[in-house]
Amino acid sequence: MKLYELADNFRIAEMQLHEAETDAELKEALDQFTDIQGELTDKVENIAKLIKNFEASETAYKNEANRLSEQAKVYRNRINSLKQYVQQTMEFNDINKVSGELFTVSLRNNSVYSMDISKDAKIPSEYYIPQPSKLDRRKLLDHIKDTGELFDGVSVRKGKHIRIS
Repeated sequence: MKLYELADNFRIAEMQLHEAETDAELKEALDQFTDIQGELTDKVENIAKLIKNFEASETAYKNEANRLSEQAKVYRNRINSLKQYVQQTMEFNDINKVSGELFTVSLRNNSVYSMDISKDAKIPSEYYIPQPSKLDRRKLLDHIKDTGELFDGVSVRKGKHIRIS
């Protein structure tokens, strides 16, 4: 039986407990309520086990992704280092092209200009891109919690979450 079906049956059994008029009806409703409560508890506990398994898998996958990302960075750094080494050697020896059996390596000019800007550079304001202001949500929430002052269009709520322990 699905969890939502158990929850519906649980509510029905609870109503039957409140509406029972005789001892026999009360006993029957109580038995049914206890059975459903046990099924509901088992179902929720099994779902909690599944959640814990998924959390463990998520952690393992994140750790593996981080490990692979670090390994990729190592290879990217090796590639850049080797390219820089070959470029410096070719520039030092004034060689523009090396042809081998499998590859031809040549020095080329970049198609895009780049620039270096010192910290004390005097650049006119027209070359700056204005940045939009950003709301400090944490500071606003702390202010509301401390003072109780709410602003138009702002509401504060405290939600619920599942904790499995």
